[in-house]
Amino acid sequence: MNRYKIILLIVANLLLYSNGSAQVGIGNTTPSAILDISASNQAAPANNDGILIPRVDAFPATNPTATQDSMLIYLTTDVGANEKGFYYWNFSTLEWIPFNKLEWKDTVSPIPGIVANQANLLGNQVVVTDSGRIGIGTDNPSEALHIDNGDIYMNNQSSPTIEMQSTSGGATPAGRILIEEQDDNWNGQLRFNANPNAWEFLAKSGSNATDNHMLMYIDAENGNKGFVRIGKMDVDSVVDGDLKETLEVLGGIKIEQSKSVTGTISHDSSSNPPAGGAGTMVFQDSDSSFYGWNGTVWKKLDN
Repeated sequence: MNRYKIILLIVANLLLYSNGSAQVGIGNTTPSAILDISASNQAAPANNDGILIPRVDAFPATNPTATQDSMLIYLTTDVGANEKGFYYWNFSTLEWIPFNKLEWKDTVSPIPGIVANQANLLGNQVVVTDSGRIGIGTDNPSEALHIDNGDIYMNNQSSPTIEMQSTSGGATPAGRILIEEQDDNWNGQLRFNANPNAWEFLAKSGSNATDNHMLMYIDAENGNKGFVRIGKMDVDSVVDGDLKETLEVLGGIKIEQSKSVTGTISHDSSSNPPAGGAGTMVFQDSDSSFYGWNGTVWKKLDN
């Protein structure tokens, strides 16, 4: 008698002793489901208390059919991107679905954390380290959020916001944005300096730590809010209340032909008034002269 006949006899006997309730109990006489299998000892099970699902070294060369939808197998070894484990057949997508694979899995290399399985299978590294750092495009983030070879996109119906807050209150600077060249050449930095309160645009050479300077200083103190100094300055050289005018320029100012005043203007002429109103100063190419609008007429500044 071959093994298939033996299996059929066992199944037939199980059905005969199921009391006509279409429920089969193995290891018990009161099954609570269509098939109810009990361990030999629930508190101290034997090493053979379990069910062995068919084990395969590779997926079938021919896909299962619709009648085999949900069929379960155990893959004994990694096959391409499919790792060892339980799989079930999903006929609607014609693919084997990992039954025991979570989206996130543990990793110890290069540092302990968890890895996004699906993203990594497609070549995109997404990790969360045990120390709380998040890496996108890298498996070894150097900061709380490390994005490698990617951009940040924010979409909000009203006003997207990036907020940087110093918990110490007196930090200098309290927050900063760094823009660096990969080759350690000239780097730029925008920072908020808490003492005195100001926005500062800095420039430095990565290859020469002493060659640092400030290019723009925007005073944010209550008494001087909006005062601006432009030009090359030493870092941290501006003190509270140092700026005396709304705009200070450490160097020359170049004014080109106005884009809004397109017609010819002349001294004491009221034609072609500027869109900016009184106080507007423009340069006219035709006579290489500066003009100022006093609210009524143009005044030639080099008269």
